[in-house]
Amino acid sequence: MSGMVFLSSIMILLFCDNAATVEIINKGRSEIPTINSLMRRLTWTYVLNNFILRATFIPGHENRIADTLSRFKFQELKNHVSPSQALQPAMSSIHSDDSR
Repeated sequence: MSGMVFLSSIMILLFCDNAATVEIINKGRSEIPTINSLMRRLTWTYVLNNFILRATFIPGHENRIADTLSRFKFQELKNHVSPSQALQPAMSSIHSDDSR
């Protein structure tokens, strides 16, 4: 068929340790009106931006990186992500234009 454009969607997969959240994301709706309103907006965002959002359950004890981040235990995060790398804060400097 000439003139037809076929779009392929990008799938975004979320790993979540909250079963209720996984169910809401995958169904695209909730019985709670406030959450349902948010899901309607999110669904329109899917449509307008051509992506699919899915969630899968991962038990909290298996999701150590997210658990470490949520508890601000950055030294432990270093051990999970890259034991050979030391976590260093990123330094940035702002340069002013002194040529005026």
